[in-house]
Amino acid sequence: MSIKSAFIQHLRGERYQGLWERLLRIAHVGMNHWGGSHFRHSGEANVLRHVILHAEEPFGKSILDIGANQGDYTEMALGIVPNDIRFVCFEPSGPTRRILEQKLARPIADQRVTVIGAGVGSEAGTLELHVPNDGDSVASLYAFDVHTRPWQAGSTEHVPIITLDDHCQAHGIDRVLLLKIDVEGHELHVLRGAKRMIAEGAIQFIQFEFGEAHIDARSFFLDHYRLLEKQYDLYRVLPTGLRAIFTYTPDLEIFRTANYLAIRKTHRGRA
Repeated sequence: MSIKSAFIQHLRGERYQGLWERLLRIAHVGMNHWGGSHFRHSGEANVLRHVILHAEEPFGKSILDIGANQGDYTEMALGIVPNDIRFVCFEPSGPTRRILEQKLARPIADQRVTVIGAGVGSEAGTLELHVPNDGDSVASLYAFDVHTRPWQAGSTEHVPIITLDDHCQAHGIDRVLLLKIDVEGHELHVLRGAKRMIAEGAIQFIQFEFGEAHIDARSFFLDHYRLLEKQYDLYRVLPTGLRAIFTYTPDLEIFRTANYLAIRKTHRGRA
């Protein structure tokens, strides 16, 4: 055995495993894989500024917020984007949607915000929404395993599911500036339900989460990458910018929450 091989084998020994595990956790934090769960720390505000700066004329009026929750993101975004931008917020949970509508009452009255009481997926129908019983506002179409995140099963709610392709066709939406998706593991299904809009190049920017919830959803980053790679360049969202993903590697399968931005390939204003 060479000196180099012996040294590498030594570093792989039991005595160093705690160090490597701590460094891995630090690396995840440094890569913003634990900062993606809240827009105030994730860099999502900077994404909005990037989107507005590089908006192409045909796309510049509509932002779709899928999984709008209590409206915190949309409230923040309204203070950043120009007044002619219109938001469509999709929130299937009745109690959560009522909080959203109260919080955004003024922009709803001013017709800057439209609220749709439905979830979004790959096909129309009805699904069961799981809500924790600890007062957490986060709900999911998946009953999370307690091993993937702190979660205490609570109530369930049967909610309507629509597809983005159907919604856009029914409401005459032929261009979308930003499609923002935060649906606790169901992101891939939302994208599949927008396959016509994506294939036609009708969405300039797509922001989506990937993390712990996708363990329960049984979906991989590779699934999202394959669906988007022909039409979009992908980036990992950082607090102060974007990190390009040049090609897929298994190293991207990190089940810690992070946000990603897909930018339509014909778009000239690269990150």
